[in-house]
Amino acid sequence: MQTVEIKKKFKTGTKYRKSSEALWSIDFRKSSAVSAIVLAASLQIELEDEAENLEFEEEHLLGSKPMQIDVLVVKKLKDIPIRKNIGRIFRKHNIVEYKSPEDTFSLNDFYKVYGYACFYQSDTEHVGEILPEELTITIVCNRYPRKLIKHLQQSRCMEVKKKGKGIYYLTGDPIPIQMLITKELSMEENLWIRSLRTDVKSEKEINCILKEYEKHRNLNRYEAAMDAITRGNAERIREVQGMSNLIRILYEEEFEELEKKKAEEIEKAEKEMEKEMEKKNAEVMRRVELEKERFMKLSRLLLQSGKSEMLLRATTDSVYCSELYKEYGV
Repeated sequence: MQTVEIKKKFKTGTKYRKSSEALWSIDFRKSSAVSAIVLAASLQIELEDEAENLEFEEEHLLGSKPMQIDVLVVKKLKDIPIRKNIGRIFRKHNIVEYKSPEDTFSLNDFYKVYGYACFYQSDTEHVGEILPEELTITIVCNRYPRKLIKHLQQSRCMEVKKKGKGIYYLTGDPIPIQMLITKELSMEENLWIRSLRTDVKSEKEINCILKEYEKHRNLNRYEAAMDAITRGNAERIREVQGMSNLIRILYEEEFEELEKKKAEEIEKAEKEMEKEMEKKNAEVMRRVELEKERFMKLSRLLLQSGKSEMLLRATTDSVYCSELYKEYGV
């Protein structure tokens, strides 16, 4: 009875509904895009007591190019502090970057996510719409990045302060930064992010994950996180649960079929994204051409009037140029 029950758990824990209504089968070891979905699901689980004050966006797009933050967490009420240990550092806009369990968070990874934070702050309609002091960065990885820490200490005079199990604050930078080392996180407080690994060995930890999942198996975010954890630690979970050979074979065949479906859906999503990008690029080019025509028309009017100095100023002063457009009805 127990083995059949566990098989059902795996069978029902393989889909996660994104905002686009696409269903995904999750494997956080193979796709950074899918990892973002898993991380978002796990963060929502960890911070569910504060859910009313948080919004989660996985794969938040930056600008018109395919540059994206893994997870963006926005506090709805910025003056209310987050009580959960991994969220105490949070301010208004919180950027979360995830590294797969097999990889180390490198120097390049750090400056990439730091650049994302700066770009996110600047990519707004109005100057100062997002204040720099409203930003934080959270790095989620399985291994403590010693080379990166050494660089930050020597080159940027930053310091590392341990704030709890697996939680490290990087101080000395204008943007508050924390690292979450998944394998070091508390099993009692951070079970789901802690379990985003491929080396979960403890029978106690596996049973705890399965028990918690059973309580919330009808919630999509738990399904997404559980699917990733079972894929990353399938053999050990089988050992703990004592699956029969027959069920193991059926389980593997099921995953092969799900992998195929996932690949098809990812391919479809990528094609749709390419089409959308083509539309955006075409619109940008159209606006550029219109602006060029508009400026050429203004240039002709000014030159015909012998006002070359005004034209020269308009090339460097966008506000002045806009005023001329209005004045000359361009």
